[in-house]
Amino acid sequence: RILSYSLDTYTRNFMLGQEYEDLIVRLRTPRTKTKGMEVAIPGVFAMPGVRHVFVTYDHVSIRVYIDGVKRQEFLGPGGDLSNWDPSHYLILGNEVTGYRPWLGTLSLVAVYNRPLSDDEIRANFRAGESAQPRALVQRGLVALYTFEDGSGGIVSDRSGLEPPLDLAIVSGLAITRRPFLLLPYRDLRPTWSAVFDIVGNIALFVPAGTLIGRMSRRRDRVS
Repeated sequence: RILSYSLDTYTRNFMLGQEYEDLIVRLRTPRTKTKGMEVAIPGVFAMPGVRHVFVTYDHVSIRVYIDGVKRQEFLGPGGDLSNWDPSHYLILGNEVTGYRPWLGTLSLVAVYNRPLSDDEIRANFRAGESAQPRALVQRGLVALYTFEDGSGGIVSDRSGLEPPLDLAIVSGLAITRRPFLLLPYRDLRPTWSAVFDIVGNIALFVPAGTLIGRMSRRRDRVS
């Protein structure tokens, strides 16, 4: 995961990721499942180096720009973003579960609340190329991360909006011990999911125990 606004690996609002050499985009609207519609842009990461990646959606099509040039345009799922869940987490460089770490380096992340035009995207590319984030298009900007903090546990939102959407730096993911036969897992979220594990295991093992007991009694009668 390069950027993920999600709850886990199956439930998200939006995601940018890398799979081998390809850029992966997933987008959720009222016309998709919670996992979202997926499109792949091949060869974006085929060669090492810096990439300026911009993805925009105008309720009709998904446009993907690499280094200021439109690489591909896809017919989107249709629909607005009204079913985006605000309880999801904005994550950079991983997934909430900790199972999708990205090995690249982020130098600037900007999030807008509107689709940008071709000229605006090219202007943003030039601003990033010259390391001048203040030259970015400002209209519609809702979050900006330039990673200038240097120390501390926060990545500051430099958009200038209030309240800022600062992100916490996670130094390590806690290992949660799951009950019964399930393996431990890593997660940024509270351990409420363990309750579902317990219920699921009871639902599994109680019927299995009842069935084994009945089979044993039947075998005793037969013998």
